[in-house]
Amino acid sequence: LDSSDKLWFIVLKSRQVYSSTFFCALSFIRTLEQAGTHSLVLAHDLFTSHDLFQKVKTFYDHLPLPKLREPRINEIVLPFPSGSSRYRVISAGSVAKGRGTTQTCMLLSEIPSWPHPDIATGLFQAMPDLPNTMLVEESTAKGISGPGKLFYEEWGRAVRLESDLEPIFIPWFEMP
Repeated sequence: LDSSDKLWFIVLKSRQVYSSTFFCALSFIRTLEQAGTHSLVLAHDLFTSHDLFQKVKTFYDHLPLPKLREPRINEIVLPFPSGSSRYRVISAGSVAKGRGTTQTCMLLSEIPSWPHPDIATGLFQAMPDLPNTMLVEESTAKGISGPGKLFYEEWGRAVRLESDLEPIFIPWFEMP
């Protein structure tokens, strides 16, 4: 894949396959390498958001580069001569998260477990349909109704090739 490709995925996964860590690392690299990248990771709860941010902060802390600004509690800003890039990790606990902003890189983790899964619709509108963007929805299966309905329907559209999202399935038996 080229860094200028449009990378849009929906990932149906089993537990503990480290897909969140992988996509956090991939989005961090894109943010680090490309000025003007606005990355947003939304996890279903505050604990998970904090955990994901700590992983990203570990990536940042081990960079062999001078640190021009200490990370905030949930945000890393990377300065470039042509403008800064931003990497934020937040909880999906508010219906207003991500609205009114433009993101170029988003990881939406465990949407069926969000307190308000319907905020994903507004977040999709914050992502321009352009090359050099990354959008990842990833979750374990939560059923075909109730809180799992939105993800289930989006997965079905992707599998039927009715969506811009490329489906990735990671079953439990693929992991040692």
